[in-house]
Amino acid sequence: MLYVGGRNEYKNFIFFIKAIAKILQNDTSLFLVCAGGGSFSEIEKKLFSSLKVEEKIMQCTVSDTELAFLYANAIAFIFPSKYEGFGLPILEAFACQCPVLASRTSSLVEVGNDAVLYFDFQSENELRRVVKKMIEDKTLRLSLI
Repeated sequence: MLYVGGRNEYKNFIFFIKAIAKILQNDTSLFLVCAGGGSFSEIEKKLFSSLKVEEKIMQCTVSDTELAFLYANAIAFIFPSKYEGFGLPILEAFACQCPVLASRTSSLVEVGNDAVLYFDFQSENELRRVVKKMIEDKTLRLSLI
């Protein structure tokens, strides 16, 4: 799975990690790559450790070419933001044929329209459900591509 960008409070990263921790724990082949946003903070590292997912989450700083590779090879790009001014990463994912999961908020619905699987950015259960659905349903992934 792929997460792109900063991890400020409004990006909803901590909520996202808490929601998907059990999925990461239960699937040995699944990892989360966080592209950009700088190194993980001590608070983030402690959270990963407490959730027992520290070996399943990695951060990397990448070039545009490397980012395109990550999008193209991810099961999905996940965008859990509480709000965005536009949502450019959704278009980047589309350009690289990467399925998108995004919070049902602000401009993200306008940008993604019916080509994105949406979730409530306040519901861990709903986010977990759509992530599991994306992982398990290859037909869905292909339809979103």
